[in-house]
Amino acid sequence: MKKIILLLGLPGYVEQTQKYINLLYPQYQCIYLKNKVTFKQITKKYQNNNPIAIINRGEEFIELHSQLIDYFQLPGPSFSAVRYCRDKATLHQLMIDSGLEKYRPKTKVINLEKLTEEIKIAQFPLVIKPYQGGKGRGVYILKFNADFGSHIIEELGAHFANEPSLKNKTEQKILLEEFIEGQQLTCTSYIDHKGKLHVLGFVDVLDGYDVDQNHRQLVYRTTPSKYPDQIKNQVTNILQQLIDILQLKSTFIHPDFIITPDSQVKLIELNVRMGGLRYEMVKHASGIYLNLYALQLALGKIPNDQIIKNDSCTGVDIWSPKTGIVKKIVLPHNPHLVNSEIYFNPGDKYIAPPQGNKHLARFFVSSKNIDSLKIAQKILQETEIDIISS
Repeated sequence: MKKIILLLGLPGYVEQTQKYINLLYPQYQCIYLKNKVTFKQITKKYQNNNPIAIINRGEEFIELHSQLIDYFQLPGPSFSAVRYCRDKATLHQLMIDSGLEKYRPKTKVINLEKLTEEIKIAQFPLVIKPYQGGKGRGVYILKFNADFGSHIIEELGAHFANEPSLKNKTEQKILLEEFIEGQQLTCTSYIDHKGKLHVLGFVDVLDGYDVDQNHRQLVYRTTPSKYPDQIKNQVTNILQQLIDILQLKSTFIHPDFIITPDSQVKLIELNVRMGGLRYEMVKHASGIYLNLYALQLALGKIPNDQIIKNDSCTGVDIWSPKTGIVKKIVLPHNPHLVNSEIYFNPGDKYIAPPQGNKHLARFFVSSKNIDSLKIAQKILQETEIDIISS
């Protein structure tokens, strides 16, 4: 009887992981755990099979994955560590208690019912965010008191009711966070089974709006980072301290930092996952396949951090603040365009953020000798997007 590897996550990512397992470890059997399966169902069904690894490639399964890791005593992130990272309020308090508060924005934690009262005495600009949630859902940046309205309370209430990662729908903690001017910096990184951080590359995250087509919201992620080693080393040191405190092991992490104009480093959040966009970026920039790394970590092995190439790569998400019916989305041909996907067909309804959480399209640009960000900006200028108000 073959030993089994349990797989959680979105079908596309799971299929990629299965290919590696079938190719490199044909002696193992892959079992895909579909979306609505519960911890109780999984443990009851597989407790006598002694799975040798559990791999997660979906954001909504992060906590379930860690619970299974603890139950079967396999390599991976513990449930307690994951809970600290998922709950932004708890992570904030942990950093204060650990003497790392200077690396966090000033933050106040309140209940949603107190939000209107707190806004009256708050200092602006500020960020409102729920204690838990993925992909920026429920996040508001207010420059002035007048920017706040009852619609924000209603939308946050809907967030707590509908956010897939939230188990307790009645717990409605809100973070009022100091707005930090600066640029976002992240890294593609994992933690080995000894708790050591490995950084495979730093990524600059740039928000941009096309000058001529102001209905388009663009988010660029580009590597290599423009920041000097001094900043990168500081980021690495902060992360390693948190990893030691949380006792994280055998997992990818996805941190988000803001670097201020005077080079202060502020940690905004820390997620225990790989991220699909980073998977593509590191593949095109460095020749590293993160699905292979995820498999090796789950099996208790240390990946070989062999960077094959050092190219420039930019990933772009295209959004629109306008809800409506998609008439067309057309990306131009370009030799540096290495991967692209359009998520809406003509006639589909697109719902803008914050209610909507699906971008219109995503593409990746890679180049050896030319700045990939400049190429990406040129492609965006030539992209045709037409959305009709519904």
